Parts: sequence; C-alpha cells; structure tokens
Amino acid sequence: MCCAPFVGILAAQIIEAVDLTANPCEDFFQFACGSWNKKHIIPEDKTGYNPFEKLNDELQVILKSKPVSPCVTPTST
Repeated sequence: MCCAPFVGILAAQIIEAVDLTANPCEDFFQFACGSWNKKHIIPEDKTGYNPFEKLNDELQVILKSKPVSPCVTPTST
C-alpha cells in the first residue's frame, strides 16, 4: 500500500474529472473526462487543454512572479 500524500490528491483529481452521468459503454471519453471539460475552458490561444497544460500554466505564473537573481560565476583560485 502506498502512503505518499500526493497519491490521495491525485486520486481526488481523477475522481473529480469523471462524469458519472455518462455511460462508459456508450461514451468512455465523456465518462472519463466530462467533468474536467465542464470545469476547464480551453484558452483561446490553445487548441486543447489538459491537466498537464493547466499545471504548466500555473507554474509559469509562479515562476514569473519570482525575482530573477543574477548569475554567479564561480571564481577560479
């Protein structure tokens, strides 16, 4: 049994993406991803949007908000 804390978080995100109103035998994509698609609009500058792209977008916002430090070049002795 895996006890890593992120496993529960990932499982919850997967469950949130599932559309339980859809019949998986008739439309598996809607069943597996329907709730994700309802909650996340595809940005105008993209042709698709998935959890990895969402994470990348969130990380870019965080990284752009951090001050940039000048590079330190090691000195030779």
